[in-house]
Amino acid sequence: MAFSKKQIFVGLIMIQTVVILLLLFNTISFRNETLSARAAANYYQKVYEEIAEREDPLLQSLIAERERLTREYTATREIAHEYGIKPADSF
Repeated sequence: MAFSKKQIFVGLIMIQTVVILLLLFNTISFRNETLSARAAANYYQKVYEEIAEREDPLLQSLIAERERLTREYTATREIAHEYGIKPADSF
């Protein structure tokens, strides 16, 4: 069963069309996910700023602890990067 040049050409065009459509779909879905993630981050940033304005001592101690842990995490990642150690959460 031999295929003619025309059949092969049409098949290649169809494959290219499918690949292009898949790439477009992935690009659009990635963009939508990025936009929704950005909107969620903005929402949580706003809520965090509203909560941080209150003078509750427990809340202030929790915020201070969160900032300390964030600094430690950042420092640990920098040291790991310096020594070429790949963090466990990156694939």
